[in-house]
Amino acid sequence: MKRTSLALFVGAICLAISGQWLLHAQLSSNNPLVQNPNMVDRPRTVQRNQMLEEMANQSITWTKPTGPEPKWLARGRKRFQSIERIRDLLAREIEPQDLQGIPLATVLGRLSSLLEIPIHFNAAKIASETSISEETPITLQFTGNLRTCLDVLLGPYELTYVINEAGLEVTTLADASTKPSIGVYDLSFVAADSENAKSILQAIGLTINTQGVLDMFMVGQMLVVSATERAHVEIESVLARLAPSPSIPAPSTPAESAPESGNKMAPNDKKSEIDDPFGRSNPVGEDPFGS
Repeated sequence: MKRTSLALFVGAICLAISGQWLLHAQLSSNNPLVQNPNMVDRPRTVQRNQMLEEMANQSITWTKPTGPEPKWLARGRKRFQSIERIRDLLAREIEPQDLQGIPLATVLGRLSSLLEIPIHFNAAKIASETSISEETPITLQFTGNLRTCLDVLLGPYELTYVINEAGLEVTTLADASTKPSIGVYDLSFVAADSENAKSILQAIGLTINTQGVLDMFMVGQMLVVSATERAHVEIESVLARLAPSPSIPAPSTPAESAPESGNKMAPNDKKSEIDDPFGRSNPVGEDPFGS
């Protein structure tokens, strides 16, 4: 009798666990935003998805407090600005590099001077996973920007870099995957409405290495991504290709540009020769989604 009761008890536990697993799998399969299966296996992710569904079903208006903005918001903006500044510096073009047997530490020191930011070599983590050290000789010829230079330099050794507000950290690919950065992308620059949001997310998932994407979800028209720096670069490239490009305005004809005879244009009537830096006067091109 005791054995029968124990067997029934164990069976009930197994049934409950399998039911929770099926519910988890169903929620995960219905969520097109989650890219990494390691994320959907976490119970907290299931709870989060349930909470978001409840919030979507009952809209509640939030009241913004009056007075100065909270300190956490100011600190967050400062960190975000620091990281974006470093990303801009990585796009800087540099002189052709011809490295012949130069220690890796020396090469990173040169790049640090060009970037004007510190570059930390995580020697302990790299030594535990690879045979690379700061004394490893580097032979490399390169022309381009600093970001591509770092990719070409570190890629063959299965190393990469992480951006933080203090500078760059050179580490292993496995270690970098545990230190994701947050990227926020305004999809209104890519599509006119939310109708194509799912297609945009699917395009990202199909065209980049999703191993570097830990989580991805929408907040209004904002796409929020937690990913490695390499994945963010790929996401930027995909979105830039999907975004409509401003069309080039047709050149004016001589009849349109020449003033009428006998009528001189007053100095204040002269058109500015400075281009519109934000393209406000240029119509956008065709929407690639046809929206």
